[in-house]
Amino acid sequence: QLAGSSDPYLSLEGPHESFQTSIRHMTLNPVWNEDFLFHISHPRNHLSITLFDHDRIGQDDQIGRRTRVDLRHLQRGVEQAMVLDTEGGTVHLQLLAVDFGELPD
Repeated sequence: QLAGSSDPYLSLEGPHESFQTSIRHMTLNPVWNEDFLFHISHPRNHLSITLFDHDRIGQDDQIGRRTRVDLRHLQRGVEQAMVLDTEGGTVHLQLLAVDFGELPD
């Protein structure tokens, strides 16, 4: 649990690429509203998410991690909200499977 303020950002890793959100300065409740496109060939693949606190000097501090974001329940074309608990806090995601997953009913 963090006290005071932080400069958080997320690192998101898929099987073929990785992305990083922008840094949100001096907040413990960041909101990113950023979109990333991952090329995931099969829903058995997964995403990893790491929450960092940006430091101007030295290495950034890891403050939370979720190593396996399960994608098996995604349905093609249906946006799905996901809430992930990490050691450093809760991350809310919106995921959309563009070209894999079960067809919606």
